[in-house]
Amino acid sequence: MQGGNLKERILEKISRIKDPEIPTISILDLGIIHDIKVLENKVIVEIKKTYTNCIALDLIKLSIENDLKDMNINDFEVVWVYSPPWRSSDITPRGKIALKEAGICPPDEETCPYCNSKNVVLKSEFGPTRCRMIYYCNNCKNPFEKFR
Repeated sequence: MQGGNLKERILEKISRIKDPEIPTISILDLGIIHDIKVLENKVIVEIKKTYTNCIALDLIKLSIENDLKDMNINDFEVVWVYSPPWRSSDITPRGKIALKEAGICPPDEETCPYCNSKNVVLKSEFGPTRCRMIYYCNNCKNPFEKFR
């Protein structure tokens, strides 16, 4: 296997995988790819969990595995890493823009994605998925989701 070149090709391929619950953001921009190790005869892709009970985790792992198979990589492993844990700071600047364009506030902010106001209130800890909550902006009067 060709180390650096293969790693770049794998990154290019999996950068097209979107988060199943937030399809405006790629798993790369979400910051869950921890590392890709190209060993002598094996590839190991290390990924972090954004939210422990996320129902999309298995689908994300399967998507990565399918991409590796599409690249004719037969000896691989896709593993979850827990240290360091995923943090909202792992989201790329492009990822934060994608979240805001989808009307979703990144987890480390409490700002309306429509008008950038901080005059917001939590309306429900239960959103359309386990990893999102519903907020309301008192300035522009729009509801929006906040990523946990």
